[in-house]
Amino acid sequence: MNHEHPALSGWNSFFEDQYRKIIIENPELIPGRVIEVQRDMYRIHDGTRELNGVLTGRFYHGVDHASELPVTGDWVLFRSGGDDLAVINRVLDRKTILSRRKPGASVMEQPIAANVDIMFIVQGLDGDYNLRRLERYLLLSTGSGIRPVVLFNKYDLINSGGFDPDTVKSVTGDIPFHLVSAHDKTGFACFDDYMKPGITAVFAGSSGTGKSSIINVLLNEERQSVREVRADDSRGRHTTTGRSLFILPGGAMVIDTPGMRELEPWDAADDMDNIFADIKRLEPDCRFKDCTHSGEPGCAVTEAVSEGRLAPDRLRSWHKLLREQEYQRFRADEGADFERRRKEKKFKKECRKIMSEKNKTRDSG
Repeated sequence: MNHEHPALSGWNSFFEDQYRKIIIENPELIPGRVIEVQRDMYRIHDGTRELNGVLTGRFYHGVDHASELPVTGDWVLFRSGGDDLAVINRVLDRKTILSRRKPGASVMEQPIAANVDIMFIVQGLDGDYNLRRLERYLLLSTGSGIRPVVLFNKYDLINSGGFDPDTVKSVTGDIPFHLVSAHDKTGFACFDDYMKPGITAVFAGSSGTGKSSIINVLLNEERQSVREVRADDSRGRHTTTGRSLFILPGGAMVIDTPGMRELEPWDAADDMDNIFADIKRLEPDCRFKDCTHSGEPGCAVTEAVSEGRLAPDRLRSWHKLLREQEYQRFRADEGADFERRRKEKKFKKECRKIMSEKNKTRDSG
């Protein structure tokens, strides 16, 4: 297989080592990358062409969780089903997985994209600009082990009264941010620092921020459909309905994602200190080591708020995200206990079945 093809420029030793071990017993398996997922339909690129992918029944019914099924960006192994059909046998281990909590009442992981190196978080300067939402996307990215880069799009429509670089810096810290315009290509030179051959980047943000428009400029063609945003609230209409991977002329790859109405980062509690480093720096000065920054005497964090050194909204956001992550972990632990009991019950049932069969054989003899 031609590993030098641009579609496979993200293939590296991490995946190659897995592949070499597997084909010892399964030499017929072929590697390819998932470039699009539409419900239960897959598009696979094998390095030379695109194929329609389907899962084997054994694979589909053998997974413990839906999060183990292929997502855009995954590397899979498949058998040729003739013509342009790829019968997907398994998913190779992922380097990174971008996940959120699945919308709804249940506490379940919903993967968004796999094997991503950079996450471009896009906000529009025509009304979508929201620091609290930005904090969520930053936590989503770092919690997934993906490098975040913030893009403020529609620089040509900037509302000077609503954008303050210093305030943005207080939220992003050392995370880079750039002002760009997909309309006139202002600021697009910044992509030269990120979009190297073999790099996979995902674009994420609310509907109407211009993610697809930016990708169209990078592709030098109109590959993603775009629509006008509503004039009254600058919100889009979810033009992108699936998650698709595109190959740029230089060999980098980009994944477009639909706007997400509900965004709760998955399993990101350990990364809270990275996103809220300003609060973390204040904590050693609190009187109590277990201070929750909720009104305790001698709290350095609430003191910073009262003195204007820390925005009240920033602390409220920290509290809200922390509560979400703690609840998520609590429910996840409950789910793990349930799954353990289910497997133990299944194992005991199988043992009883085997013993029953042995007894029947012995009695008949």
